[in-house]
Amino acid sequence: MNGRCHEGAKCKFSHDTTPLTKSKPCCVFARHACMKGDDCPFDHELSKYPCNNYQTTGSCNRGSACMFSHEVLFTSFVLII
Repeated sequence: MNGRCHEGAKCKFSHDTTPLTKSKPCCVFARHACMKGDDCPFDHELSKYPCNNYQTTGSCNRGSACMFSHEVLFTSFVLII
């Protein structure tokens, strides 16, 4: 495959280089530095993704300024009888 299509606008296949869904958060956007906008292959809706700090330690020093989710994904406990 060499990346060329001779069908042009008649082609029934997508030639978009950007995936239809963006499945990973843009870490550059999280630092307020992504300049790609809609052309960025990574997701800028960071609130859909859990905050690593909050998930691992139960707290985040960014507080309400953190762009990631602070929702608890799941809770686990051990029942001791």
